[in-house]
Amino acid sequence: PQWRKEFELNRFIELHPKNKNIAYANFLLAICYYEQIVDEKKDLFSIIESKKRFNYIIKEYPNTD
Repeated sequence: PQWRKEFELNRFIELHPKNKNIAYANFLLAICYYEQIVDEKKDLFSIIESKKRFNYIIKEYPNTD
């Protein structure tokens, strides 16, 4: 299920903040939230979380692909 992916990615990010793949883990988490967007008028949570994660990636990892 989707919540399990989010949980595991958040757990990985929390437990391994210095891992070489941390930028990718943050990207995957942002994608998880992005894929949950169904209707922007009904639920803003996924939109806000996705945007927050993508902005974090841009700020913290500007030189990653």
